[in-house]
Amino acid sequence: MNIKRRQITYIVRIWQEPSELAAPGEWRGVLRSLDGRRQWFFKSAEELWDLLTRGEAPAETEQGKP
Repeated sequence: MNIKRRQITYIVRIWQEPSELAAPGEWRGVLRSLDGRRQWFFKSAEELWDLLTRGEAPAETEQGKP
C-alpha cells in the first residue's frame, strides 16, 4: 500500500486555574488548530489524548470555558 502520512499541527495551551477550594488548583487546557478557527477545551491529560487519538479533533468548536 502506498498511503501518505498525514500531519496536523495544533497549538496546545495549558494553565492552572486559581482555586481556593483545592490547592494548588486545577489544570486546564485548550487544543487549537494552527489557523485559530477551531479549538477544544480539556480538563485532563486523558481528555487531551482522546482529542488527539480520535483521528482528528471534533468538527465543531467548543466555545465555552471548561
